[in-house]
Amino acid sequence: MSNKHKNPTISFRINDTERKQIEARILASGMMKKDYFVRSCIYNHICVVGKKETIYPLVQTVNALTYNYLICKKHLLCRTEILVYSHLTMTFICFIL
Repeated sequence: MSNKHKNPTISFRINDTERKQIEARILASGMMKKDYFVRSCIYNHICVVGKKETIYPLVQTVNALTYNYLICKKHLLCRTEILVYSHLTMTFICFIL
């Protein structure tokens, strides 16, 4: 038995209202609790609220990607040459056919 180890445990505290809501969703899903939690954590969208210092770089990256998309879309419509645009440590290449 010394070579066998159990998988790590994940635990957290919730209030009574949250517990009732979670239990209702688990019951409605027809899944085992473990499976419900694993699938919920892996496959559901999570909304993270952070500080200005952590969110601002993400906003810059999204803006750069949006700009690159719009430039490529414009060039695709015009059938022009290859565009290479580098911004914030990202390089985006748009090939025009």
